[in-house]
Amino acid sequence: MNQRLQQHINFVIEIDHLKGVLRQTLLMDGSRQENSAEYSWHLALMVLTLAEYAPADVDVQRAMHQVLIHDLVEIDAGDTFCYDQAAHLTYSIIRVIPLLHSINRPVLNCFSNVMGLQGS
Repeated sequence: MNQRLQQHINFVIEIDHLKGVLRQTLLMDGSRQENSAEYSWHLALMVLTLAEYAPADVDVQRAMHQVLIHDLVEIDAGDTFCYDQAAHLTYSIIRVIPLLHSINRPVLNCFSNVMGLQGS
């Protein structure tokens, strides 16, 4: 198998873990917690749906990329409720900073390889 194709497959397998990250928010019907994959999907559909209302200089494709990748770190770090100030500080210190210092995180390596940010 082609190495680049294998990197893409590894990335798809890795991002599947986003389905297992439960967010603090509930679904609109209140029946259960939303997972991060559902959240990203919903946000991406909102970008597509509302794109016609964006100013002409907004790069909708870039916005789509951002909403699809911004939560990938949650595969390793989990989700923290944005209005919980104490948890946010703890999240930053205990979870995010070590992740940023680690260059061997599977999801970040997969993403870097897929996007061509590293040598193959």
